[in-house]
Amino acid sequence: MTKRRPHIAVFDLITSIGGVQFVLYGLLPRLKNGYDISVIDPYRNADYARRCTELGLNVVRLGTRPRTPYVGHKTHPTLRCLKLLGRSQWFLSVGLLLRRWLRKNNVDIVYFNQRSSTELFSRFVPKGVSQIYHCHGLTGPADVSSRLRKVLNTRIHATIAVSEKTKELLIEAGVPSDRIHVIYNGIDVERYCESASVVDGKLPARDPGEIVFVHPASIIHFKGQDVALEAFARIAPAVRSQLWFCGDVGSGGSKEYLQRIRDRVKELGLQNRVHFLGWRHDVAHVIASSDVCILPSQYESFGMVLAEAMALAKPCIGTNRGGVPEVIEDGVTGYIREPTASAFAEAMQALCDKPELRIRMGANGNTKCIDSFTTDRQAADLVRTLATHCRRSEPSPSEQSGEHHR
Repeated sequence: MTKRRPHIAVFDLITSIGGVQFVLYGLLPRLKNGYDISVIDPYRNADYARRCTELGLNVVRLGTRPRTPYVGHKTHPTLRCLKLLGRSQWFLSVGLLLRRWLRKNNVDIVYFNQRSSTELFSRFVPKGVSQIYHCHGLTGPADVSSRLRKVLNTRIHATIAVSEKTKELLIEAGVPSDRIHVIYNGIDVERYCESASVVDGKLPARDPGEIVFVHPASIIHFKGQDVALEAFARIAPAVRSQLWFCGDVGSGGSKEYLQRIRDRVKELGLQNRVHFLGWRHDVAHVIASSDVCILPSQYESFGMVLAEAMALAKPCIGTNRGGVPEVIEDGVTGYIREPTASAFAEAMQALCDKPELRIRMGANGNTKCIDSFTTDRQAADLVRTLATHCRRSEPSPSEQSGEHHR
């Protein structure tokens, strides 16, 4: 008699497509050899559903979409509370539908990727079904509310942290270390490098020998576009260089912040050297066309775009915050600096002055990415975690990954 394959249900509230979803796009298809996978998105995000379907994942439509899916964290606390309270009936309805669906479809593991979905819906998961929370981002222990901490310690069987720093913050917040598994994000290096040949639009013209710094991120204050601009302005005038901002204002972002950056570019007289590329579907091509990737964020739990740049053999400059020092090896694959204009300017100038250093750091970064940040490795690590917590028979890591090896 053939054993029933374990069934995983991925449940999240998707308002927009971002880094977390791209991580899942690479990860989930690698689990299909050993698991049945269903992706549940009660917000019915069309782009998310389309991409999951294209990847051969079973997309489940559950309930009706709320009128206003996004309630910004920057909304006044009282107004935010009222908005959430107004949707309490919707939460209850979806929660009950979720419980019924999980029972009917013999789900073994519910896999959450968001704090909000974990807090709100873990209580609806039937007993006997394992629950996994993949913690993709924390800025500090305060991000783990007392409510989330209780959920992680009583309902969630395992929490996945994307970096050792994220694990450290979870422990500080009161989550036992033996319930936390560190699994770095992964990249399909070969496919990602191939995708760099896909062009979605024109790039700014550049002269031979001109050095291009790229800052690929949503334009939001904590990503540090203002720091990047001020640092760029401090590079020696004799250096021919450009700065590309690849991204735009997303959910929770500030158009006022973007306008301040644009105004500052004019004040500095850098209109011909600083370019706003907006949203691009060919980010790999943009990074591949640059010389150095910079990310002066105030905080990054991992820093996926830095690993992607390393896959493309680009040296990186990141901050000494969060999990970034676990991605960039200071002085080897790039530089780790304080998120200040002076600190980033010093590192940027060093890479301008030494082209051989850019090449060497880029090559080192590519090697580290292949050794530490591949999707195959991430999938193998996740399979081991799932096997530990799945209540029914599950494939071994070797069976699951097939021809892939860590």
